[in-house]
Amino acid sequence: MAAAPDDRYAAVGEMVLAIEAYLDESGLPPDKIPAELARYFQAPASYEEALKARLIDTLTRTGTTKLDGDDRSGALDVFDRVLTIDPENEKVLAILDRLNRRARVKTGLLVAAGLGVLVFGGYEIHMRSLGPPAGVPNINVPSQGSAIEHNQHVVHELRPPDAAIVDARSEVALVPHDGPRMVTVGIPDAMQVVTAQPDAAITLEPIQVAIKAVPGSTYRLDASSAYSPIPAGGLVVTYTDHPLKVSIINPCCQEVTASVDGTTKSLDVRANQRFLPGYVTASCAVADVSVSIDGKTATLGEPLGISFAESLQSSRNVKVTFTGKTIDIQSVNVAAGKTTEVKCALH
Repeated sequence: MAAAPDDRYAAVGEMVLAIEAYLDESGLPPDKIPAELARYFQAPASYEEALKARLIDTLTRTGTTKLDGDDRSGALDVFDRVLTIDPENEKVLAILDRLNRRARVKTGLLVAAGLGVLVFGGYEIHMRSLGPPAGVPNINVPSQGSAIEHNQHVVHELRPPDAAIVDARSEVALVPHDGPRMVTVGIPDAMQVVTAQPDAAITLEPIQVAIKAVPGSTYRLDASSAYSPIPAGGLVVTYTDHPLKVSIINPCCQEVTASVDGTTKSLDVRANQRFLPGYVTASCAVADVSVSIDGKTATLGEPLGISFAESLQSSRNVKVTFTGKTIDIQSVNVAAGKTTEVKCALH
């Protein structure tokens, strides 16, 4: 509870909604909490390890989405949660480092622009403080709005086209009736504009990214090639100048897609490869026999799905009971994503 009363929730309902939103952002929808608790009590240590990987993956993707949507504060808040779980998370640390480098580039450009303005201003003041060249008398030129005497004429000195402009000043000749005299009039230099360039693209060197998946998985890159087996030691792909989309399938699990964007050197997708249901098909040549599978009434010859949603293992034993004049009870091993056939032993 917050220390300051004003920071506390006004009603319990508000606190419940905030907790549900927090869990949903973490990839734990409120309606799935009972199933999550069941999995936890079944194997606490294994569940905590798997949950940690799920939270890191979900929160990292959530933070990246917020960052792409220009919600930087929200993204930083989510990334902070990732680092609370895994302080050495390479992907999040790389994203934060990239943001810091961009901020430093912008700051450097602003400082350079400011220095350019200061230098230009100092140069202008210095040039205006200089008097006319030696040997040229300094004559007060009539201010704007005043008239030049009718017997004086203003004549611009003609220079060759390729003459250099020296000290950003131009000479003007005043021609009174008693003879011409030269006057130097300051002309402002053309302002040098300092343009801040856009963020320079950060070029990443080619890096090797290791991907871990459930054994027996196959993969393909950018949906442009056939699926190939993932080696027992894991998959290694090379990131160069554009993100890679790696599709991973396994007969036991749901298909997952991993994005390789160069911000991390390793990815573990095993937590996202959720087990598919297995199936049991019971058959019996004896008449008037009923069957139940895993405590559920089943139909002979038709597959019955076995859920693995709350299991951390890809296979488990299932009890099949055939009931006729006698009872036949069998235990069969069912694997996720596969169908197991079992026949009665009744006569």
